[in-house]
Amino acid sequence: MIVTFYSYKGGVGRTQLMANLAAYLCYQKDKKILLIDWDLEAPGVHFYFKKSNEDITGKGLLEVFQDYCKVVRSAENLQHLTIEDFPKFTQENIISMVDASLLPPNEKQELRTGKIDLIPAGRYIEAEEYKRNVIDFDWYEFYETLDGKRYMEYIKKELKNLDYDYIFIDSRTGLSDYSNICNIQLPEVNVLVIAPTHQNLEGCLQVAKNIVNSPYVTSGKFRKGIVLPVLSRVEVESPDFEPFFYAYQEKYSFLIENLRNQFNDNQKISDEIRLRASSYFSDSLLGYNKFIAIGENVLFSERQGMIRGLGESYLFIAEFIRVFNEKDSKQNGDGNYDIIMLLELLESGNFIQLFEELDRKGIKDLQYHALKREFITQGEKSSDFIERLRVFISNLSLATPLSQKSSFSANA
Repeated sequence: MIVTFYSYKGGVGRTQLMANLAAYLCYQKDKKILLIDWDLEAPGVHFYFKKSNEDITGKGLLEVFQDYCKVVRSAENLQHLTIEDFPKFTQENIISMVDASLLPPNEKQELRTGKIDLIPAGRYIEAEEYKRNVIDFDWYEFYETLDGKRYMEYIKKELKNLDYDYIFIDSRTGLSDYSNICNIQLPEVNVLVIAPTHQNLEGCLQVAKNIVNSPYVTSGKFRKGIVLPVLSRVEVESPDFEPFFYAYQEKYSFLIENLRNQFNDNQKISDEIRLRASSYFSDSLLGYNKFIAIGENVLFSERQGMIRGLGESYLFIAEFIRVFNEKDSKQNGDGNYDIIMLLELLESGNFIQLFEELDRKGIKDLQYHALKREFITQGEKSSDFIERLRVFISNLSLATPLSQKSSFSANA
């Protein structure tokens, strides 16, 4: 599944969010992720994985596009070109960032299979040449004159055929000549990272509306309008936080409502959206954290520890993205679907909704009622209580689908 990460301005934590979601999915979910650095004017994804410009020696995104332009310009007739004539991404363009298979087995003694690879924006080691190539590349000619629109459909198909669970694109900021390629044509999901300023709020809102109202989306032939807004680097102690947060929620709530409407015919995805919708804006909020404000910081590693603070928000966003991925286990009928959802409610600390869902199952187990009574009478949330509840849920055998009517209200 292809996901684009976009921000109207730079410095909002867009690349940091993408890198952390990739690390979480790789280390803790054993997923294979391909990152594409499409921020041609200011590339830097590789720094999050301890790589330098000197490590980027092969052809990147820009060189592949240049090769395509050369092929088309040299052709006497575009109609005579076939897909075999088009340049494609090969191992020459892909650089390993993380190979989890080289790490020790996980805590269950299972071999790790996750990895993170990168297609860089270009060959950074030739700095001056790369800079000239970025300046000289004519996006209008590429897309309109040289039939780049058709080529991007080919590229999208080729990317989806690669052996990755997720393809994350780090997009350029602002309203550039090629932003619609990253925001509309290529992805299946858009993540809009918004800093707490009015220019970011309004700029990303316009981009969100452009995506969901694009004929490429509304035709229903190519993709759905899955757009996830994320408010980032917010100082929640500021006296201006609450009014700004409510304005943000009011302006962007149509995107969450849009998700519900698009998946009415898919029980599993509809249930997942319903469970997350009411708390989406608060749970996806990325608060400002002075301890990781300097440098390129990735919070997830092979050492799985307790996730708190900003890491919890990263986890929430990652799990929401997983909802829409047909290749992920949540959509592959692995028999643990309901269990996964219940455990996620537990991990997020949403005990009231968790017990509502369990009650709806009609569970008559004495251990369950003892746990529920303990929670009601004591408000108990100790680590021992959480662990006992986790074990109980993990051992459940659930047959009743979560789509049955619940008292839970999911008004975003």
